[in-house]
Amino acid sequence: MLEDRRIRPVGADREIPIDVRFIFSTNKNLVAEVKNGTFRSDLYYRINVLEVSLPRLHDRGADVLELAAGFMRELGLQLGLQPIPIDERTRAYLQSYSWPGNVRELHNYVERSLI
Repeated sequence: MLEDRRIRPVGADREIPIDVRFIFSTNKNLVAEVKNGTFRSDLYYRINVLEVSLPRLHDRGADVLELAAGFMRELGLQLGLQPIPIDERTRAYLQSYSWPGNVRELHNYVERSLI
């Protein structure tokens, strides 16, 4: 499927073409994983068409505040709650915290603050 862009649906007698794009994400260094033998090299070379590396959330400064505000709006709509204004003390905390769980942790933090 990754190379020939064709699939065979369950119960079908022939393959059909598909037009899809895959986006893969990891928190591992896949080059090191391939060298260690813990990630298949053939799969790595099939999926590594374009690599985009993002710095840790902690290293992205103002992005933390923008993401938090966006999550606040999004989750407020989903949960039927009004967004809570982010005060200066909370802003300072958001920017100084290390966020070991990166964006997922920030999302969960904002969700907890709403409920």
